[in-house]
Amino acid sequence: MSLQSSAPTQPQADDSSAPEWASALDSVVVHADGAVCRRLATGRLPAGSAAPIRIRLTGLPADLDRGSLRATLPAGPPGWRITELRFAAVAEVRDPQELPDLQQRLSAAEHRLQALLQRQRALSTRIAQTAALSAVPPPPSPEAPTHRRAPSQALLALADFVEERLLALQQQAELLREQVAEAEHEQAVLAEQLARASSAAQQTGPVRLRHTALLTLTPDTP
Repeated sequence: MSLQSSAPTQPQADDSSAPEWASALDSVVVHADGAVCRRLATGRLPAGSAAPIRIRLTGLPADLDRGSLRATLPAGPPGWRITELRFAAVAEVRDPQELPDLQQRLSAAEHRLQALLQRQRALSTRIAQTAALSAVPPPPSPEAPTHRRAPSQALLALADFVEERLLALQQQAELLREQVAEAEHEQAVLAEQLARASSAAQQTGPVRLRHTALLTLTPDTP
């Protein structure tokens, strides 16, 4: 929803003391003139508070259109509402280990993804081989009659085996698909973080602007 502050709030006077909630990319919808990125942040609100609370949301991209900033409480606690949201840039000294750490995490995520994709390909091959199983009759014997009845019990047993085996393999395949999707999401998030950090390092040097949003949550009046 679009956020508009309908009345003045009385948040904490010092924005620097606002607790930070890290946001992570959840979904992206691409349009002709840009993209809508949905990020999720979670945190714990103080119990029994009767005053507005200001929270700093971190992890926002540097190319954010500030006018498009929106926030909702998709799973927020009852009794709270958003009364203010505004963009806030924070200057800070860059950690020299940030890029190497991100590069290592991205490399590890890419290796995990490749290993899962390799397992997925091997499992697809096993499923195809199992589905292709069929009974092979023995070579004809000169003493055997020309027309022999097929061993029905053996055929039924083979069919049952193939069905049970395929069911087990397909369950493994479904679990593996979920793991691949999670690994792809992790790799995409880390790649985005590394790209942002690399671009910012080239532009700003040792000092960077961290893009955040200050969110004010106000309890409902009892």
